[in-house]
Amino acid sequence: MPRVGRAKIRRHASAVALVKSQSECQTQPEPLVLETPQHSLPVESHVKTKRVLKLPPQPSSLISGKAPHPYFVPSKSHLRRQKRKARNIANGLSSLETALEGVLVENFPKVDGKNDTELKTKKEEMEEKRRRVLERQKEKQKIGEGKGRTLGEKKRREIIQEGAKRIPAVMQHPAFQQNPWATIREHAGNTLAQKTVNPKKQL
Repeated sequence: MPRVGRAKIRRHASAVALVKSQSECQTQPEPLVLETPQHSLPVESHVKTKRVLKLPPQPSSLISGKAPHPYFVPSKSHLRRQKRKARNIANGLSSLETALEGVLVENFPKVDGKNDTELKTKKEEMEEKRRRVLERQKEKQKIGEGKGRTLGEKKRREIIQEGAKRIPAVMQHPAFQQNPWATIREHAGNTLAQKTVNPKKQL
């Protein structure tokens, strides 16, 4: 009788296959995974977006601090820079301002009690000087002594014609109609130079 191999003797019988339950037999749906599309942006489109994001020039309303867009409102640092620049410009003009103030003070001193009297005396002196100049001009226009040279015939006729033109106006003047001789004396005093006679020294 042949020997049975040890492998066959030791091997157990195969297990009976168990039937799976119906719930376990149902296949669970696998989750749907979508691939995210990867779009590569070209270089030109990137440049265009940068150009679009550039802000337009700031309006003139920024000076007053009111702007329609919040990006146009100046920052605090910008305002500080503007103030610093204004101070630098003002410091450059301070010397000119002090010089002008000194000139104004010299030309127009402050008026107090003492200066007021000085201004009055200066004003009176100017009026007196002006009056003397007018008197000198009147004296020059008056008829005085000649220098030994008489007028020519042509010049004498011109003077007579000018005097004749004034006669109707003199005749119609109310002062002449009221007192002719007083008017003539006044006219003579205004037109004829008075001769000053030096008194003779007594021996």
